[in-house]
Amino acid sequence: MALSVLIVAIATIVAFAPASAVPVGNAAEKVPMIGLASVELGNSPFSSMETFQIHPGTPAIQRTSHVLNLSFSGNVVSPINDSLSFDDSIHLTTNPLSVDYPVHNGTYRLSIPSQRAYLNSISIQGNTSYTYLTIKESIPTQGISLGGQPVNSTQLVQNSDIYNLTIGYGNSSFVLHSPGLVSVGGALAQVSLSISSAMKGGISYLKFTFPIKDGSFSFVLNQVLSSAQPINNDVINYLQVPGFSSPLLQHLFSNTVSVGIGIAIFLVLVLGLFIYYRKK
Repeated sequence: MALSVLIVAIATIVAFAPASAVPVGNAAEKVPMIGLASVELGNSPFSSMETFQIHPGTPAIQRTSHVLNLSFSGNVVSPINDSLSFDDSIHLTTNPLSVDYPVHNGTYRLSIPSQRAYLNSISIQGNTSYTYLTIKESIPTQGISLGGQPVNSTQLVQNSDIYNLTIGYGNSSFVLHSPGLVSVGGALAQVSLSISSAMKGGISYLKFTFPIKDGSFSFVLNQVLSSAQPINNDVINYLQVPGFSSPLLQHLFSNTVSVGIGIAIFLVLVLGLFIYYRKK
């Protein structure tokens, strides 16, 4: 461990990280998307003795008529044998979105009307000798406000159950709901947040740091970005993924497959009988 503090280990995790507001293909980013920049480990808040850089990857997609999930995952081992298993997912639903946040006196349920929010969920488990973990995120903004006051440079906030940041982007205003407490191995850990806001728009950075137990750890960090207007289609178009599946199309596809299998079996039987009687 004495030598490890002199090492800054950099590893690569396959994950999703749209880090700017440039168009993807023909789709413009109309909603600020959270981009995961790095996962950092150290022995004090916001320290980065070991850094795991995050790079874009190909998502696994699950969809029904009401739910769309994009999941980006990876596993990595650092030069000093620390390891992380990682899953970063984006969740959209046509139903109202509800997320439970741990708070000091129990649980707070955040509820957003249908199609007006997306959930970004980061699940990490791993092994390390370090005692603090920091998640660094990028988000495109024209400005960030906290409690009605603009953040003009770098600001540290802590000791809150939930952090609600107002994100100005384009001609719209969004609210980013982030946890002030995270359950790490079954115990609540206080999350401190560092906000580095771009002065005249562009990319702003958020850093979430909290203590982890020495050795094995696991946690889930949920963030919700909400809007006064529907945003599902804008997110789907930007990510260029298939939208929610149609029950009618699913039914037709299922019936088509069943009919196709039946026809194939029938043709095999007819061919078998033809060959049998021809030989006779």
